[in-house]
Amino acid sequence: MMLSVISDLPQISFIICSFFFGTVFSMLFLEIPFNRKNTVYFILFSAANISLQLLLKDKYNLVSLYPFIVHVLLFLMLVFVYHKRVLPSLTSILLCYSLT
Repeated sequence: MMLSVISDLPQISFIICSFFFGTVFSMLFLEIPFNRKNTVYFILFSAANISLQLLLKDKYNLVSLYPFIVHVLLFLMLVFVYHKRVLPSLTSILLCYSLT
């Protein structure tokens, strides 16, 4: 298990970096302030999303579902947690996906 994680470090670091920057760009695009509450939500969402992705990758070898999982969960967070409208949230995600 440990050797699997070590051999996958470049892919894991890419997943973490692209996810982090995509989420930060989305939050900036939608003008969500980085206060304490939003930062805690962001950290919890990041941990849950990365854990889910690594679980699916290790257990079921579903690497190709990464964009779908990340962006659907990010969209749900923007709409339901931050109460942003659907179209700006979708635009933000598509824009950030193209940037990252």
